[in-house]
Amino acid sequence: MSVAHRNQKSVVLGTLADSYRKWLETLNYSASAIYHNPRYVAAFIAWAKITSISQINSELIADWFEHLSTRKNKRRTGGLSHNYMKNHRSALSQFNRFLRETDQGGFELNISFKARESLTRPVLSRKEIARLYEATDHYPDPGIKDKGLLAARERAILGLYYGCGLRRNEGIHVALKDLDLSKNLLHVRKGKNYRERYVPIAVKIKKDFVHYLDYVRPQLLRKQTHDRFLVSWTGHPLGGLGTINRLHILAQIARIEKPVGLHTLRHSIATHLLQSGMKLEQIARFLGHSSLESTQIYTHVSAEMK
Repeated sequence: MSVAHRNQKSVVLGTLADSYRKWLETLNYSASAIYHNPRYVAAFIAWAKITSISQINSELIADWFEHLSTRKNKRRTGGLSHNYMKNHRSALSQFNRFLRETDQGGFELNISFKARESLTRPVLSRKEIARLYEATDHYPDPGIKDKGLLAARERAILGLYYGCGLRRNEGIHVALKDLDLSKNLLHVRKGKNYRERYVPIAVKIKKDFVHYLDYVRPQLLRKQTHDRFLVSWTGHPLGGLGTINRLHILAQIARIEKPVGLHTLRHSIATHLLQSGMKLEQIARFLGHSSLESTQIYTHVSAEMK
């Protein structure tokens, strides 16, 4: 093959990757997917040194993931994380769907791999979760008369991220219209990759939500008008960083030595549900996982905590 012909093929593949990005935008995929997926596909194409989509086969893809599994992590010790590998596979899977739906070919994608690690984030015990809830009653007073305002808001935060097992961005985007307290359901509209789901609200969590909505949120709003569920002390929607900071303060008050983040609460409720006997399929639906493979990692964590 001539150099000119090979360069022409590379341009075609490059154009295809750009078309893939535009396709993701059209289907309203998350900003993260739109940014990362075409880059993951481009990395695969560059590594494989292919000049045509027809050259992609299951053996080549298996070799690619073998390469990824042995590649060093640039940001921490050890290899690439299980989630990073999953993201690469998801990018190829969506690329394959794009090719087929636009009549540009396609390929077999039968790759699977097991998690090589336990959760990188710690899981809190039930007692530690109880201590977080107790810590809300001792939240620092920023000069407000009613000390119960922020305590109720923090319990609402715990209810979203532990009680409902939401992801970081899912929680901060919850709006008033997403809560159907008459049916004890929370509608997650902005799930990962724009997958929607309904999450059951437990009785105790509902009680905290009702108190927050009826008595606390209206006072926190001040003169602001918006429909976000979580409200900051200034009345504006509470963002991701502000929510994390609130949780860190609670963890300090509760004297929890483990690193605690919003996703830690999600990991914790999943582990506790499994320990209580809930089936993996039900936990997967609760968390919004697209496959059981993502949920199965909790079986290892549950066993380690016994």
